[in-house]
Amino acid sequence: MVDSSELCNNPDSALARIVNVEIDVPNFLTAGNRAEKLNAENVVNTVKPLKLVVIIPCSIATGSKPVRAYVDFGHGFFGSREELLYTFFLHRLAHEVGYKVYASNWRGMSFLDLAVIQKAFIANPNQLDSVIANIMQGFAEKAAAQHFVSTSLVNLNFMQFDGQSVVKADPVRKIFYGISQGGILGSAYSTLFSNLNLKLLDGAIIASAGSPLSLLMSRSMVFPAYQALLLTSLHNNRCVRIFISLIQMYFDKVSGPLVGLSGFPENKEFRMLIQAGIGDPIVTSIGTEVMARDYKASVFRSNPNLIYGVHSNISDSNACITELMYRREFHELPSEITVPKAEGNIVHDLARQDIALLSQVREFINNGEFIDVCDAIGCMRE
Repeated sequence: MVDSSELCNNPDSALARIVNVEIDVPNFLTAGNRAEKLNAENVVNTVKPLKLVVIIPCSIATGSKPVRAYVDFGHGFFGSREELLYTFFLHRLAHEVGYKVYASNWRGMSFLDLAVIQKAFIANPNQLDSVIANIMQGFAEKAAAQHFVSTSLVNLNFMQFDGQSVVKADPVRKIFYGISQGGILGSAYSTLFSNLNLKLLDGAIIASAGSPLSLLMSRSMVFPAYQALLLTSLHNNRCVRIFISLIQMYFDKVSGPLVGLSGFPENKEFRMLIQAGIGDPIVTSIGTEVMARDYKASVFRSNPNLIYGVHSNISDSNACITELMYRREFHELPSEITVPKAEGNIVHDLARQDIALLSQVREFINNGEFIDVCDAIGCMRE
């Protein structure tokens, strides 16, 4: 545990305590390493440890704010739970409003899984089964962590300050907030568990993400590295295109629209906020708009971009998309379907930190409402 509660006397400090926790979670995989498969009987085989990092803001530690929400942070591409420690805009938001934020490694797509995925790409495509099995195990781990944080964590000794337990609002909302890869996988995880009557989540925020994976890969500035990796074992770019289609067939099993959509629109208690930056060279906003259509999302009329197939009846939808238009970066993107260059283009990281989108995040976490920030603040960026 890293305790910096004395720093709360400094008005610029946002965090009082960083807690590292290890819990036991159900294991649906066969015994072995990360090249394992799902248990054939689909029953819990064993338990396994899961490590979490939890941040507690000064406002909660000092009692000036009650805990208004438990926020599960989904990290980016081949990242780890430590990414939360450097997501400073989320620290500040948690302090200002009263959120307890936590993160875990996303099994199947964290830095620990990189070797398995590389092997699947260049030597053994059958190992993609293991990649998907690990991602599904990651869904179960996320659910177990959410249950633990919302039911047991607050009662533990190290969650007390000056001998007093933290104050909780009634109710405390339970939110998933995924960025980039965390949003891609999180859309499936959150919609799947929203349909199981478990009350694990009240809503999800999907930032700088999209679908399908095959579209996102081929239009991302990081694709040339994977293209070069694939060409070490494939004959030419035509074979690369075929292999990406094969990968998509595997990832359909953990795709948000296919995994969770079966009951998503009927569950009016669960809502999803989708956000993107137009001009993003890493995750194209075209993919975000595809995701919005898949989830039957709505869009405010003031959105800077007309999205085909997305209606504007906000009151009749439990999903909403908002985009920021970064004019210079958008116009510098190639007009043809090629990999964009990203010299000086930081839209992928910048959009989620924008004051407009953060104000929308804040209202959504607090009250589950969609607000029109494009009309109130503006969504055009030069």
